[in-house]
Amino acid sequence: MRTLSSKLSGLSFDDVFIRPRRTGISPESVCLRSEVVRGFYSDLPIISAPMSTVFSQELRRKVATRKILAPVPREAALSEVLRFCEENSSIPLVATTSPFRDGLVRDLLAEPNISYLILDTVAAHHDTVFRLLDSLPVRDIRKIIVGNVATGEAAHDFSRYPIAAIKVGLGLGSICTTSVVTGVGMPQLQAIAEVKEAMAENGAPVIADGGIRNSGDIAKALAAGASAVMIGRLFAATTEAAGVIREVGGEEYKLYEGAEYATIEFSNVSEDSGLGSALIDLNRRNGHRSEGVSGLLKHSGSVTLLLEMIERALSASFAFVGATEIESFRQKVEFQPASPFAMQQGRPHGIDIVTKSNQLMDCTQ
Repeated sequence: MRTLSSKLSGLSFDDVFIRPRRTGISPESVCLRSEVVRGFYSDLPIISAPMSTVFSQELRRKVATRKILAPVPREAALSEVLRFCEENSSIPLVATTSPFRDGLVRDLLAEPNISYLILDTVAAHHDTVFRLLDSLPVRDIRKIIVGNVATGEAAHDFSRYPIAAIKVGLGLGSICTTSVVTGVGMPQLQAIAEVKEAMAENGAPVIADGGIRNSGDIAKALAAGASAVMIGRLFAATTEAAGVIREVGGEEYKLYEGAEYATIEFSNVSEDSGLGSALIDLNRRNGHRSEGVSGLLKHSGSVTLLLEMIERALSASFAFVGATEIESFRQKVEFQPASPFAMQQGRPHGIDIVTKSNQLMDCTQ
């Protein structure tokens, strides 16, 4: 019997539809509650990305009403991370740091107010990460969210650790250039399914990270095996996100910036090779980010509205296949491969002027 990952080989969100089925379910009867990290359930299966132009205390406060995690960016100092805990203790505090900063990792894990810690790196399938995990007590490993990985092989190697969750995605973010710069990547649906299958016995939730442009992509990620989806761009466009508002042509836009993984990590891992210092010098001289870009997003309004729209859209997705919760949704979904022309027909087309757009429905406008 073919596995889901083999059926999805080479495929990502724009390559498939979710095939509709006979149903007697209404969207109102759907429950979207999900174990997004081990031991914590969210009302919606989403997590905000720990990015400097996404995270703010106001955003964290607003999404906490739906039990949605808002991890603190790894640029934040330890004292700042703990301040966020004091200001909002109604939801677990999630910190973020590079796994290549061993001392800071241990300091963050030692703080009792920090519930989870994201080891944030573009390439978690690295000997340094495994050496770190091997050196930690089990109680600390249970707090760790490992990311990012993109293959079943990577997930298999992590499956022997009792981690809190594993994050999937490589080079897929709207402002990430990793795959363009390096040529390395994996189709996201295939990656999610591979990681889910490899982590089946471990039981750690799978977080899909990257490539999400609309609510339909969220539904497809959940169907492929994700327990949660990490979102950057959709949150970054909201009022509560930290990015500054800029006016262009009489309309408001929010700043959205990418990451500098290569600069940070190569400078720590490959000091003796000279590659790290060379990358840093290159960035300083040319003023660009190694694996990310900056851009402007049309201001979309309150994050509360965004959450309501995601909830309605996902509830409709579940109802289309006759599912009332995530596990039955995964079991009932059948992915239908589609040609590029078929996918194009599924988007707004054949009109000359679009008078009103919605980022969830079509973010390409």
